[in-house]
Amino acid sequence: MSILGLRTGWEAPCTLPWVTMSTIPTACWATACEMTHRGRLPDRSKLNSYAENGYLGEGNDGANGKNIVFVNGSITSNVYGYTSIDNIGTSLLLAVPAYTNVTFEGITFNNVMSFDYQLYTSPWSQLGELKFENCVFEGIIVGAIAAQELTFDGCRFEDYENSKSENNSNPTWIRPAYGNWTKDDNEGQGTGFRSLTKITFTNNTVTSTRPVKFERIAQWEMATTVTATGNTFTINKVQGDTSTKNVGMYFGANAKFDLVVGNNKASSKTAGLYTAVYNAPNGTNYPGLPAGSTVKDANGNNIEKGVPALEWKSTKPLTLKTTEEVAQLTTTKGVVVKFATLEKAIAEAKDGDTVTLLKDCSGNGIKIETRNFANAGLTVDFGGCTYTVGGVLVGSSGTGSNAFQLLEGGKITFRNGTIAGVTEGTKPAEDTPIGMALRPLSSRTTVTLP
Repeated sequence: MSILGLRTGWEAPCTLPWVTMSTIPTACWATACEMTHRGRLPDRSKLNSYAENGYLGEGNDGANGKNIVFVNGSITSNVYGYTSIDNIGTSLLLAVPAYTNVTFEGITFNNVMSFDYQLYTSPWSQLGELKFENCVFEGIIVGAIAAQELTFDGCRFEDYENSKSENNSNPTWIRPAYGNWTKDDNEGQGTGFRSLTKITFTNNTVTSTRPVKFERIAQWEMATTVTATGNTFTINKVQGDTSTKNVGMYFGANAKFDLVVGNNKASSKTAGLYTAVYNAPNGTNYPGLPAGSTVKDANGNNIEKGVPALEWKSTKPLTLKTTEEVAQLTTTKGVVVKFATLEKAIAEAKDGDTVTLLKDCSGNGIKIETRNFANAGLTVDFGGCTYTVGGVLVGSSGTGSNAFQLLEGGKITFRNGTIAGVTEGTKPAEDTPIGMALRPLSSRTTVTLP
C-alpha cells in the first residue's frame, strides 16, 4: 500500500514493486493517496493531516518515528522545468506520521522532483530522515524539505536541463522547511522541530552544468552538519555563461555550521569543487562560510589550511576553513552579524553602528574610513578584551606603523578594552614596532576615548 500523496503534475500509479513497511502497524494506514490542505480541521482517519499527532517523545501515539523503505522501480513527474524555487508547480506528498524515516532505494526519478510533508501537525513536525540510496536522478530535485536529516548516498545524477530556466538546472536546489518566518514561532514547537540539521552527500556521481546546491544552511541558527565525501563531479560550462557557475557544490548558509569534506573529485571541465555564500542577517551576501564554522575531514580532524574554493560566479580563490566568532557588528536596527576578524567587522559598519570585540585576539593594523561615520559615528567597544596588533600595520605609504589609522572626518569612539603590540621577539618578520596606537589624519576627525 502506497503512502505517497499525489499532487498536480505526477503520473499515477507510481511504479514501486516492493515497499517495506514491517515496522508500521497495519491499522495505522490510511488511503493510498491522501490530499492534505493546510488550515483545515483535524481528520483522525488520516496519518498526516492538519493538527494530527506531531510528538516525537512523550505524547507520541505510537505511529510516529517509524521506518519506511521504497525499493526499486521509478517515479516520474510530468513537470520538466520550473522558473523559481518558490514556484515549482509540483510536489510529491509523503503523507506519513510525524518523524517517519523514509528511504528510497534503487529508484529512478524522472524530471522535476519536489518532496513535501504536511508539517502543520500538533505540535508542528518534520520527517525524521529522508534518504536516497543508490538512486538515479534523470532530472532535478528542488524545494524546501521538511526533514530533520537528508541523505544522498551512492546516487547518480544525470545531466538534465531545466526546460523553463537553463540557469536553474542544479541537480539539487534544497533548503530547510519550517512552518513560519520567525525563529521564535519555530522554537515553540519543541526540540524535534528542526529542519535539515544533518545533510549527508556521499559517494555520488554528478554530471551537470550547475552545482549541487544547499541553501539556508543552519536557518534560525540551528546547529547543523553538512558532510560531502567521496563524490565525483563533472560540471560543464554552459555556452554563453558570463560568470563562473560550473562548480561541484554550493553551500549557502544563514549561520555558522560544521562542514565535513574529503575525497571529492572534479573533472577538468569543472572550475572548482566548492563555493560558499553567507547570507547574513543584515541582508548582505558574504563570500565564504560564516564566522564560527568548522571545516574537518571525515575522521573529525580540523583541516588546518582549509580547502580551496571559488567565490560564487567568480574565478577568485576562496579558502573554506575553521574560524572563530571574534567581533560582532550591531546595526542601528539591532541586527547582529558576527565576523572572524575585527577588521572585517569595522569594514562592514555603517554610520551609527557598534562593533564589539568578543574575545582577546590579534590581527593587522586597521584603517578606518572615518568619513563614513560623519553623523551618528562609529563605536568600537572592546568588551573588556585586548586586541593585539602585529603583522601588517597601517599608516602613510611606506611608513605604516599604526594600530589604527583614522582617515579624514567622522566620529569614532573606542572604549572598554586594550590595544597592545605583540610580545617582543614573537613578531612576524614583516612586522614593525607600533609607533602610534591611534592616528587621526585630520583635526576634523573626532576620537573619543572614554
